[in-house]
Amino acid sequence: MVDSTPLSFCKETKEFFGRRHPSSSALSECFSDNRNGVYIHVKPQHILLSGTKTNGTLQTPEAFFRAATHSGYRIVVVGWRDNQLACLVSSYEMKYKPSDPVAMQKFGGLLATFEKVVKRQNRALAAAMANHFKIVSINFNDIVQDLCGTSRRIAYEASCPVFHCRKEVSHTQTSHRKRTLDGRIGPEAAGAVRIQLTGTPYEWMLDLGATSWPKGTARPVPLLTDQLGNSTLGGPSLNSPALDTAKPLGNAKPLGNSKPLGNAKPLRSKAVSLIKGRQPPKTNTPKDKTPQATDDDDNNDGDGT
Repeated sequence: MVDSTPLSFCKETKEFFGRRHPSSSALSECFSDNRNGVYIHVKPQHILLSGTKTNGTLQTPEAFFRAATHSGYRIVVVGWRDNQLACLVSSYEMKYKPSDPVAMQKFGGLLATFEKVVKRQNRALAAAMANHFKIVSINFNDIVQDLCGTSRRIAYEASCPVFHCRKEVSHTQTSHRKRTLDGRIGPEAAGAVRIQLTGTPYEWMLDLGATSWPKGTARPVPLLTDQLGNSTLGGPSLNSPALDTAKPLGNAKPLGNSKPLGNAKPLRSKAVSLIKGRQPPKTNTPKDKTPQATDDDDNNDGDGT
């Protein structure tokens, strides 16, 4: 998104609130420092800070999204990966080697972990909906199967004045997708994982290449994004006109390297994956409609966005 649109990361950091506690002042600062718009990647664990008592810290999703809307943020892009085991394995590989002593701890209590991840994802999304954000729902398959198309859709919903898809394949040095589960986290931890998941609704996740929750299998904890599907709540529908990857959107003038050219007005739009703003330049895109409108914490990285 930041390579394909005028949007920027806050302080050039993708997961800005993964390194510092979120606060109202930080949200406002991110916006004021980036005149063409900011894209902030937020995970539920970033805004579920149990026991943290830092002055000014937003410690709950409810407080976070309330502050975000007061700062002018308007759009939440919510992403979800059904295969939470694959997500945990990928996250593990970024920090540890196979058979690291920490593996048994990281892959213990998986059923409770999976349920906790869904609950806090639901809680964060419900908080965003309650604060009348436009919600753009995507899933893991959207990203891996059609990265440019998915990014184009987000750019459209955010009223970005220009979109030119530039994609990069990364995370290939640490994520060993061709290896077996044993080869990625070690035989002992892999054996423990199989024991935990076999015979449960999560057993399908043992196939790390599987990406979608099986049809006909009920989720132990319902996922709020299932009610949204691949849709937009509170804005243009998914049937909006397709965007050309090399042309500005609507009548907006193109931006080069995130800087306005000619008489184009700068876009102040924000994407939690949060997108904000002053009204963007007028385009041919449909007008937004205001949407009408649950708890845990953990330090696991294997959750949605």
